Amino acid sequence: MINNRHKINVKFIIGFIADGDKLSNHFLVLSASNEGQKLFTLAAAGVDFPSNNKLIYPTLSQYDVTFPYKLGPGESCKILIQAQKLAIELKSEGTSRKVKVVGFYQDQINNIYRSKPFDFGIDYWENHT
Repeated sequence: MINNRHKINVKFIIGFIADGDKLSNHFLVLSASNEGQKLFTLAAAGVDFPSNNKLIYPTLSQYDVTFPYKLGPGESCKILIQAQKLAIELKSEGTSRKVKVVGFYQDQINNIYRSKPFDFGIDYWENHT
């Protein structure tokens, strides 16, 4: 029996962009991959804050998608979030310690697909690029 359900894998990791021997500022990479058999449409992406607030992108991000975004079987997409800018945003919410943030993508019928929690040191990233 073929499984026609959506299987969306969301990952949230730290990284940077290499251009020859130059490295970019640090980014958080929020990726979604469709491991299922159906096409579906992403409507938004963002980060859940510890205060139960959400930050919806493209604010503070660079990305290879425009929402709504069709994600077919075997396809993936990502957005890049500047670590320093996210730290500043979290600090403006009154948070200044190490916290767990969760990246998410939302589809057009309001299903939300979340990453595993990501430890993010606000004080550290506020002062590092």
